[in-house]
Amino acid sequence: MNSWVDFWNGEHSIYVNEKHKLAHSRKVFNDITKWLSDETCSVMDYGCGEALYAEELQHHCKNLVLVDSSENIVEKLRSRTVGQTSVQILHISDYNKIKDDTFDLIIVNSVFQYLNGSETKDVLLFFKRILKKNGKLVIADIIPPNHPILKDVISLLKFALINRFLLASLIGLFKTYFSEYTHLRKNLGLSFYAPQNFIEMLSNRGFRARLESENFGHNQNRFCFIAEKI
Repeated sequence: MNSWVDFWNGEHSIYVNEKHKLAHSRKVFNDITKWLSDETCSVMDYGCGEALYAEELQHHCKNLVLVDSSENIVEKLRSRTVGQTSVQILHISDYNKIKDDTFDLIIVNSVFQYLNGSETKDVLLFFKRILKKNGKLVIADIIPPNHPILKDVISLLKFALINRFLLASLIGLFKTYFSEYTHLRKNLGLSFYAPQNFIEMLSNRGFRARLESENFGHNQNRFCFIAEKI
């Protein structure tokens, strides 16, 4: 396993059980709907993962495009959404199929930590191309520099306690520590951004951005940004 794409394309224990997946999905769904202007908007969820909320989210917008880098996840999503004409599933390599000025809202949750500097710059320019003039780009779960992993562990355990999967989360953390995730994090690393640096990077790619008060999901130790195309 040589990349983060390989990791997400395979089996992993990031979500410790179905309760964890469903609780996470419900929280992210609620976070996304806060940014929907009305039911006529076009939405992209970039790096969507399994997107268990997709079937419900489609009823809150005109059309929904789900994009992911994992071929296995893309195939699962396509199987799940067969016959649902308001949902389109794309692999990241299909970016050239998307026309300019298409989306009112682009959601990017827990993605940028797995991209290097060059990939980040490229994807921001891609978002600028496909976002409508008055559209919004919401980037969530940005990890700050010198962020202790213990904070993430504590946040997960609190979430697990509330949603009744604490024991499973402890087992999952143990499995993750001895998994490819730890190996990749050590060898490939993650990308970290201070708020001002991330805002400046967005500004240099043609966006006007600000830091939001609340992150997506349960982990409020990470950052969320809202950006508009200048």
